Amino acid sequence: MRYDYKTQELIDKGVNFNSIYPEKQEVVKQMTGVDFNFAQIVTFLKSQTDNFQKQTPLALDLDRHIYSVYLKWSSKPKETATPSSASSENETVAKLTREINDLKDLIEMETDKKAISKFEKEISDLQELIELEG
Repeated sequence: MRYDYKTQELIDKGVNFNSIYPEKQEVVKQMTGVDFNFAQIVTFLKSQTDNFQKQTPLALDLDRHIYSVYLKWSSKPKETATPSSASSENETVAKLTREINDLKDLIEMETDKKAISKFEKEISDLQELIELEG
């Protein structure tokens, strides 16, 4: 039975994988030191499956995770620019809150306990900064 890769469907639809959670991709890059982005993971999957023709357990797992991240991203309302009358303090709190939410999303996808602990510590630090701003 042939597996239809969801990632291939997304590529065919013209999805820009670099636009999916770019802030989170940068946070992961900084926190883990990985030197690849979401689009490169998609390219890796495509090459390892000979243009989505071969099936391996890793490829199927990657495909499911890529599609899951895409669905979560595409279902979230896109952020609008903050009004120019907003104070810099409110902008700072809003930015810190977004970072906390991004880290919480990363925790949901993470399985490594050390990474989860690191993300939780970062959340705690950001919450302290918000309290100082308030």
